[in-house]
Amino acid sequence: MKLLHPFETVLKKAFGLAGVFFAVAGTTFTLFAVEPRITELQFHSEVLGRDMPFTLVRPTDEAAANGSVLFLLHGRGRHHQSLIDSDKARAALLEAPFYIVLPKGEDGWYINSPVETESRYEDYLLEVMRVAEKHAPLSRDPRWRAITGWSMGGYGAVRFAERHPEEIGTVSSIIGLLDFPRHPVSEIDGYKVPIARFGDDETVWQKFNPLHGVDALQARRVLIVAATEAFDFGMNQRFEAALTTQSVSHDMIKLPGGHDFAVVEDALPKVIDFCTRSFVFETARNKARHRERRLIFNDDTGYARAFRSPLTTPEQYLSLQVTPLAGTLVDTLAIDTTAGSFSVFGHQSDVAQMFLTQEGRYQYNVLPVFIKLGTDPLKLAIDQGRRQGDEVFWSVRLNDTHDATNPLLFSEFKQAHPDWLMGTIESPPTYGQWSTVDFGRPEVREQLLKNIVDVINRYDIDGVELDFWRHPIWFRSSTRGYAVHPDEVAAMTGLIRGIRAALDREGKRRGRPLVLAAKTPDSVAYCLHIGLDLKQWMAEQLIDLWEPGGYFRLEPWTTDVALAQSHDVAFYACLPENRMKDPAEKEERDSIETLRARALAAWAAGVDGIAMFNFDVPEHGMEIWHELGDPSLLRTLPKKYFASYQGVSSSKSYVPAGAFVKLPTLTPDTPEELAPGISRDYDLYLGDDLRSMYDLLARLEVRLVKPVNLPPTVFWDGTQLDLTSSDKRIWASVPENSSITPGLHRVTVKATSELQLKDVVLHIHPKE
Repeated sequence: MKLLHPFETVLKKAFGLAGVFFAVAGTTFTLFAVEPRITELQFHSEVLGRDMPFTLVRPTDEAAANGSVLFLLHGRGRHHQSLIDSDKARAALLEAPFYIVLPKGEDGWYINSPVETESRYEDYLLEVMRVAEKHAPLSRDPRWRAITGWSMGGYGAVRFAERHPEEIGTVSSIIGLLDFPRHPVSEIDGYKVPIARFGDDETVWQKFNPLHGVDALQARRVLIVAATEAFDFGMNQRFEAALTTQSVSHDMIKLPGGHDFAVVEDALPKVIDFCTRSFVFETARNKARHRERRLIFNDDTGYARAFRSPLTTPEQYLSLQVTPLAGTLVDTLAIDTTAGSFSVFGHQSDVAQMFLTQEGRYQYNVLPVFIKLGTDPLKLAIDQGRRQGDEVFWSVRLNDTHDATNPLLFSEFKQAHPDWLMGTIESPPTYGQWSTVDFGRPEVREQLLKNIVDVINRYDIDGVELDFWRHPIWFRSSTRGYAVHPDEVAAMTGLIRGIRAALDREGKRRGRPLVLAAKTPDSVAYCLHIGLDLKQWMAEQLIDLWEPGGYFRLEPWTTDVALAQSHDVAFYACLPENRMKDPAEKEERDSIETLRARALAAWAAGVDGIAMFNFDVPEHGMEIWHELGDPSLLRTLPKKYFASYQGVSSSKSYVPAGAFVKLPTLTPDTPEELAPGISRDYDLYLGDDLRSMYDLLARLEVRLVKPVNLPPTVFWDGTQLDLTSSDKRIWASVPENSSITPGLHRVTVKATSELQLKDVVLHIHPKE
């Protein structure tokens, strides 16, 4: 690759360099170093079709920077070295405790021009980011990535952050043109829109004006620096007003002066300080995200409203669900106060309905009693959690529809807006309940956000758990079984941004971050089909914890764990009780032996912890809370592994999930018929390793609906097993201990006569 010698000469003259050195790295090489921490780099831009330079400023302590970076965009008529030329600005850059990358944006406005197809400066900016990441250990996590610029660069920084929230977590602008392109540009200046870049179609201009994209900044940290005498001051005021209207948390600094470089020099230290504080907050948030949570206990809302005898004291209530968990492996309490419907709760609120009913099965509802005592179930649980050293989340069901069959639960919100529901009792939808609220309505999303903001401002919680499982329909297209429209997906993502922003605002006020957990179906593809763009939520770092799982499973834990880990999101396998129809079958699948197997298999897949749902304290036995959060203990205990714990029968009332199933669905509720000569594979995911465990054995059982005289042929990972049976309904074998290892195993069942397969079960039991 040939150097551009005239450019080299200019640089040497400008900076008085003693020499120029080159460090070739792929298509990128160093042109020169101003001083040891400021380096000029050049690479071949594929999107612009020519060599382009950028400047990299390294912090004094690169290890402490931990990859945090600021991309700094220059103004029109300037270049990527303009700040380096200034002694004052250069000093500020060198004081920054993070990396700084300064691209050369030329006169491209950092956009892909609608009229000059070769002017792809937005794509070029992405190129610079990727190339810079090869030359310095820059984080790809938006929490530690900021962008700023001045004038044209301020415009470019804000618009880029709006269009790429997965790239940027902190955005600022210095005297930026933030209501642009428009006509007229300003009342006090003759500045013209560059037609060569933006064209002359003012309807197209709207798509390029950052003023119309502020909603994408809801979960970003935003700083606007404006100069009171600058021609762009009105633009900045309008942009700030739009941020306020959209409830986008932001700071604004007004400096004296006009649209000139002196203001940029004065503003630069303030921007660097803003970015520094943002990175510090995100570091604290990351610590909160990854604190130890062996078990998350969800109280499932019920006891407070529907206890079977009067509860007159807080101590009585706490003794049922919270106090017994002291000293167990439970680290986090998720207290759900949703009262069976939308926008009605079992806690005190000024913006939502309080569930005060005391009739029927709710005659002993404690909320009216506790309000008179100056408290409520949520506050009591928080206070007791603090005494026990537990983290406490508030859990909210986004679209609870228990009211579809229980009129006592039907909320005032739904009564006032029947047209916002998916149907009526007389005319229910094909999928989901008639009382489901339509999240396609902005009023519904706004009400949910109000409810959440009210709780986080009122209660000393550590985070919010969004329960998308109860019940997983939010849009009308889902009630007909269709994929949700992209606009509806975007609307739900906008809601999550708003919730994230609300948590961050309150966390900033408290001086400690609040975390956001999402409990969803376990298939990313299925979630997107019904309106939840989990990949985007993680890419933008909107959620801190992902708790997939529910009454039907679609994916192996390993698939979901890999996605969460790729975005540094904490992962908790959600283990709810099962919904088998036969009481005996249900009891076996909810037994402690089965729960141990489910938990250990999840631990072996790499989860950060286990989230339990619909297991009461101490009704289901205290072993759950003393065992399931300790994989080393679980490996020593008896267990039962099933090909499928829950199947997919519970999914039939929701959007059909069949196309997304990647796990066996065999259960006693859905036996499978095999004709002679037909074989079928069943995957079992294990957590046990019996290669060095001499006091435990494995026993594989193939259970049939009816007895057969000719046993099926059964293979364990391709090795045929010898079978025995006492009643010809259950055919059993003992795999070698050496073959029982953590991870995926395959059981193949081949019918020798017509049979109905009911279950495939692996027992881990002590030697007799």
